[in-house]
Parts: sequence; C-alpha cells; structure tokens
Amino acid sequence: MEKQMSKEVKFGKNIARVTVILENRIADLDGHLIESKDIIKTVKIEIVRDGEVVESNHHVGIKEDAGIYGKEMKAAGLDPNKKYSQVGRAITEGTEACENIRKAIKEMEEELAIEFEVKTESQKTEEKEIEIAKETVVAAEKEGIENLLSSSDLEVWREQYNDINNEGEEGYIPRRVSREEFNNAVKKLGLN
Repeated sequence: MEKQMSKEVKFGKNIARVTVILENRIADLDGHLIESKDIIKTVKIEIVRDGEVVESNHHVGIKEDAGIYGKEMKAAGLDPNKKYSQVGRAITEGTEACENIRKAIKEMEEELAIEFEVKTESQKTEEKEIEIAKETVVAAEKEGIENLLSSSDLEVWREQYNDINNEGEEGYIPRRVSREEFNNAVKKLGLN
C-alpha cells in the first residue's frame, strides 16, 4: 500500500513542490505477498519555475559560511554573511523556505502516519524522551530528591567513587541523577 501527499511552498521567486510518500514493504514468500509493518518514507522536493521543474532533490538544508562553504559561496556570488535555503543546486536567501519545507514534510508525514496507523519518527522520539524522563524521576525519588547533587558536584563524586572503589582504574560507577537531569525530566513531563 502506498499513500502520498504534496504541498507547495514558496521558495524565493519560485515554488517548492514537496511530496511525501509512505509505503508498506511487500515481501514475496514463495508467491505469497505479505505486507510488512515496516513503512518506507520518501521525500521529493521539486523547485518549479514557470510551471517547469528546474531542480529536484530529497533534502533541504541551510547553507551558511561556517568556514566550510565560504569559497564556494563567494564563487556562486553569495554573501557569506547571510544564510540561504538550498534544495540541490537551487538556492534562495534566508532560512524561511527551508523551515517551511521542513514544516510541510512533518505535517504530511504525521497525516499519512495516521492513515497508516503508525507513529512518525518524531512521535517515537518524543515517546522515548518521555519514558527516559519517567525513569529519571523514579531514580531521583529513590535517591531522595533533597539529596540530588548538581552536575559539577556529581562529577566530583564520580571521581572520588572511582578512586576509592576502583582504585583509580576503569570500573563500575553507580548511576546517579543530577539535580539538572531531574529538573529537565520534571519539565519534560510537565510536573513543575
């Protein structure tokens, strides 16, 4: 099964036609076609000028002179002090086009994921971050929230523990939660 969506986004004086395709992998097991639960995501970004596709790529990025692209930017007549959105060889000034294309991709991916009844990568990442935050809060409560050390104090504690228990060599050091980790976890879970 394959589903796709397209949106158009302004790209300087041109249009970026952004297409997201989600499809199931189909495995052929001796003539029996079986749809896998693996979903493949394909992104296609076409820069359209006067109704014609002038550039096509799967990636949008921001080009700026961070010492890497300086010579290339000057050769292309670009100001190395500015940031540019780039799709393949197509470039437009500013980061707005890149941000809008990324936003369109995310929106379409989320909408298609609902139809496929699967989770997007960002949803999976968010769920994992929430699970880690919950584990951090539980670990902090076991240690005693009032006893939590700051990150810098915890680093000193780790060194001392290692020197005493591992005689300064590599070895086991118990996991402890810093005050900052706990505060970030509480913030992530909206418990503050």
